[in-house]
Amino acid sequence: MIAAFFTIIIFIQVHLLIPFCNPYYPRTTLSVLQKAMYEQENKDYFLTKCQHLLRKYFGFAYTFLTPSCTDALEMSALLLDFAIDDEVLIPSFAYPSCANAFLLRGCQVKFLDSQKAHPNLDATQLERHISKHTKAIIVLHYGGVACDMELICSVAKKNSLIVIEDTAHSIGSYWQGKPLGSLGAMATFSFHRTKN
Repeated sequence: MIAAFFTIIIFIQVHLLIPFCNPYYPRTTLSVLQKAMYEQENKDYFLTKCQHLLRKYFGFAYTFLTPSCTDALEMSALLLDFAIDDEVLIPSFAYPSCANAFLLRGCQVKFLDSQKAHPNLDATQLERHISKHTKAIIVLHYGGVACDMELICSVAKKNSLIVIEDTAHSIGSYWQGKPLGSLGAMATFSFHRTKN
């Protein structure tokens, strides 16, 4: 008990000295934020500019900004119009909202194990977990490291499944020269400051 107490104190002290995430803010940040927040004509300008930049740099056909990656996952589940008892394969090492987005639609969620040396989904297990109710595979590119998208996409194509990429950690990461988020039917990103 005492050891745990000291561990917590040491963690708190180290955490205060070494911040988890300290984002860079250019000098222009405050003026741009003020324009975006207070000048009505700039609100749509910045929204449109962000969507355009995502399409330009990553080759996405369509982009839609939401308040969070959780909202984007929930919107994906809504747009795909899953029915009750449709099954979704999800990595077991993921943020709860990844599963919740589909549970809220009445889907059955089947969790798959991670790779032995990395938290990403072990794509070699996919085939044996697919049933006649399986409709989608959710992949999470943990820490900006790509899943085995060649195997995942081939299994999905063979079984007529939809691939949704949870790329909250992975904006700017690539797999075989292709940006993560451009390989599945849909992708969700996060601009939260703690993400890569």
